[in-house]
Amino acid sequence: MYGIMKFIFSNIIIFALLGFAFYIYIIYKDLNNKKAKMQDKFDRFLNKYLGDKINLANETAKKIINEYGREDAIRTEVIRLQVIIEKGASGSIIDKVNTSNALNKYRVNKDIDVNRYAYFKDLENIKTFYDIDIDSIKDDVAISRRDYNRLAIEYNQKASGFPMQYFINLFNIESQFPLFDKIVVEKYTDKYEELEEAEPEINNITSLNIGQKNDDMELPALKEQPASNPTPDIEIEHSNETFKPSINIK
Repeated sequence: MYGIMKFIFSNIIIFALLGFAFYIYIIYKDLNNKKAKMQDKFDRFLNKYLGDKINLANETAKKIINEYGREDAIRTEVIRLQVIIEKGASGSIIDKVNTSNALNKYRVNKDIDVNRYAYFKDLENIKTFYDIDIDSIKDDVAISRRDYNRLAIEYNQKASGFPMQYFINLFNIESQFPLFDKIVVEKYTDKYEELEEAEPEINNITSLNIGQKNDDMELPALKEQPASNPTPDIEIEHSNETFKPSINIK
């Protein structure tokens, strides 16, 4: 027993390095396990679903370029988004998630008349996820999306923590996986602001400004009601005389 302890203490540095290497291996294995689970979610449900949406967006962007690409403003509007779309169509999980987020956030430039360039409105309406989808507890795509985000959060925390953050490049693995953006539910007030900007006269017919109008209106004078037990008025007599002390005060 004494000989074993002496051997361990005499080679403590070697054993410490071996223990540290084993710890790094455990983390590395766990990261690969989480990555494999994320890949499984994509292979089973998300790849087909996102692929259809991204391909539709890609085809719509190509139509815009083919029909209106001669106009610089139109071409500039689409090319940046088209690069992201094409990466998502043939790229990795990271590319697909980034493309999905870009499509969900895409809004047509206000300077572009969507009535004249109808394909822009079609492109804006292509959403990879809707609020009704991600709130579902039965839909496989919605469940896979939530599971992916959970796994990505766990992966990112472990990959960016000590000591793995210093070995990411050495092992040639992803340092971070992007999350699917939270879907912002469109509110009526947002639509109202757009409508008000287009048709200012709506202020005269909407109930949204009733509060402001009431503030501007004069309130009717309140009729004074006699008090049930009126307090009698008390008159206090006073004098203007100045009182002087009768004794000189030094």
